[in-house]
Amino acid sequence: MTKPVGVLLFILVLFSLSFSGINKTNNIVFAGAASCTGPCATGWHCTYSGEADIGRGCEAKDTYCEIQWIDPMPTWECASESTCGHCPFLSKECSDDFPTCSVKNRVIYPNCCAQDTGPYCGDGSCNGSEMPCSCETDCGPCCTPSCSSPYCGQGDGCDGTCSSADAGAPPAPTLNPANGGTLTVTAVGQQVTVSWSAALADSYWLQLDPGCTTEGAYYGAISGTTYSFTPLCPSYYYRVWALNSTCATEWSAPAAATFYVRGTISGTVKQDDNKEAELVGEVCVLAGAGGIMPGANSKVEVGLDSGSVNVNGTYAVSPLFGPSWYTELSIGDWTEWRCTCPATCAYTTSAPKTGLDYFVANIKEPWWQTEEGNVHADGGNVRSPVPDTATVGYLITGSQPGLVSYTGSLDVGNAVAINQAGLSNWQAQTSYQGLKTDYGYFKRILEDDPEAAANGVTIHEGDYVTDGEISVVDGENMIILVNGEVTISANINVDPGGFLAIISSGNITIGDSVTNIEGVYVADGIISSGTSESQLIGEGIFTGWGGISLQRDFG
Repeated sequence: MTKPVGVLLFILVLFSLSFSGINKTNNIVFAGAASCTGPCATGWHCTYSGEADIGRGCEAKDTYCEIQWIDPMPTWECASESTCGHCPFLSKECSDDFPTCSVKNRVIYPNCCAQDTGPYCGDGSCNGSEMPCSCETDCGPCCTPSCSSPYCGQGDGCDGTCSSADAGAPPAPTLNPANGGTLTVTAVGQQVTVSWSAALADSYWLQLDPGCTTEGAYYGAISGTTYSFTPLCPSYYYRVWALNSTCATEWSAPAAATFYVRGTISGTVKQDDNKEAELVGEVCVLAGAGGIMPGANSKVEVGLDSGSVNVNGTYAVSPLFGPSWYTELSIGDWTEWRCTCPATCAYTTSAPKTGLDYFVANIKEPWWQTEEGNVHADGGNVRSPVPDTATVGYLITGSQPGLVSYTGSLDVGNAVAINQAGLSNWQAQTSYQGLKTDYGYFKRILEDDPEAAANGVTIHEGDYVTDGEISVVDGENMIILVNGEVTISANINVDPGGFLAIISSGNITIGDSVTNIEGVYVADGIISSGTSESQLIGEGIFTGWGGISLQRDFG
């Protein structure tokens, strides 16, 4: 009987040692089969049939977690027993497949199971970081999605959907120029380019309408994002639609804009002190002349646009594209410079235009005086820069004062006063223009007068040039109506008691050799003094509805 008791005591001692080892171990985790899978806890390793497989989760069937073997510490495993309780110090029940826990090769403890933590492969749910290719047990067979361009939302081969980044209607295109923008050409025949862009678009539809003609209009498909053309009008309207045909036929809303075309007029202001420049065709030329800026703030004006004259004489101004622009040089210092060609400082030209040169001379500006008479500028300015060196320093000389009236401004230079008589400054700025007594006015009156011919009235159709000197004696009347241009080739003298009037529907140009002219002269255009260095004395009434151009220079 003694021997059996000794054996029993030995077994109890072993159990006591094993239980003591367990009691010193925290977070015991077991794994085996379906419910005991996943990585082992820190300080534990995975074994299979007693073999160590360090670093691997217990994922294979019939594996289990155990305390790393430190003899005599016990090893726990899930065991197949019909009864199930709780392992010491652990809370989770065992599974149906492994319902009990036991010390490996030693004592079985019924109703015990290891405590599992977190989602793991084999828990019956595809969760956490598990994927079909990493955990087929929970997530099904391994499948690699496949997507390639174009991305139209097609299937990926794994019951998923590819991106639809290439599908959809494009947004309305962005236009250049935008509404109200401008394009500029610098030479005749030069093209301009409109452009646009839109995400997703692979082609476009363009509508282009000129603002002044149907010629040059365009309606059609465009594969790119630009369209170039030679402009015919100063304004254009265009609309652009964007098309995405990658996945389906999908159009954008249209984008529309009106833009303007400008043409650059450019050239050089050149010095011509010897007045040698001449008009060749439509432009003045003089070989070898150098550029000059005729005073600060010199500029070339075209309509409402202007371009400054640089120190080297160059300038550029860009009005709206088109013909018949009145292009005028505005000299910055009129006291030192004046135009020699064109003498009026103005051209009529089209935009664009290159090489439109002006010629100026560094000489004093011409000035003029009136003796005992009135001066009026209808729709303009009165300007006579009388120098302080003038013998009689007044605009209106003589013993009878006169009135200066104007709608714009008055400039009499360094004159002492307007009137020599009484040193008065009679002047009036007025918007009243009164009756326009031009060629048409006098023609209506005189052609209905049955005694017109008897009173010296003649009507001439076409341009008219006076034949030699004209002298009108006392009691003689001479009234010439010219439906055209008039050129006065020689002096005209009217004795007291005589009367002469020349009325033109165009311009009246006084020849360079003419030094004295008397009578009444009315031009619908401009009355020009000629360009010689001789003094011109005029007596009578001179009305230029287009202006008075004094171009003579005493040198």
